Amino acid sequence: MPKFKIFISLLGFYAGWLACVMGAADGNPFMGPAVVAIIVILNWRMQIISRPDIYLALFSIPLGMLLDSALSSIGVFSYQSPLPMTWLSPPWMVALWVNFAIIVRGPLGWMEEKYWLGAVFGALGGPLSYYAGLRLGGMTAFWSMESFLGIVALEWAVAMPVLLWLARLTREMRPASA
Repeated sequence: MPKFKIFISLLGFYAGWLACVMGAADGNPFMGPAVVAIIVILNWRMQIISRPDIYLALFSIPLGMLLDSALSSIGVFSYQSPLPMTWLSPPWMVALWVNFAIIVRGPLGWMEEKYWLGAVFGALGGPLSYYAGLRLGGMTAFWSMESFLGIVALEWAVAMPVLLWLARLTREMRPASA
């Protein structure tokens, strides 16, 4: 992938991340998903992402909902702008998973099929992202900070290798013929 496309992809990722977290913190939980949808469309139109990236983004939705909803349901954290079921991962949090999934093959493609490296990257990067979201007001932690960061590190030490594995599987998927 050319460096300018990597730059555009990462710029879009950070813009989507900020829109999701800041929108939730400001009581506008649908601002982030709208921005992420625009980022996905622009990345598609600019040929930064392809069909397998879209498949990966779609597969990241239930993965992210399952993992984050589980942590919320056991009381690790709660979301700003929650749904009526306060433990269920809200749209802005789901959009963050989509936003992340579309950079797995491009800017994070250097980790392709290096699952152990993905686990380390996830265990370090996941807690940093959640901590930043916590500090910006997107969520509230109920466990001690060490426990909060530790459980999120464990979540992402599992999630990142799963996303890398799904990236490999979706790369091999062929669209159904009509």
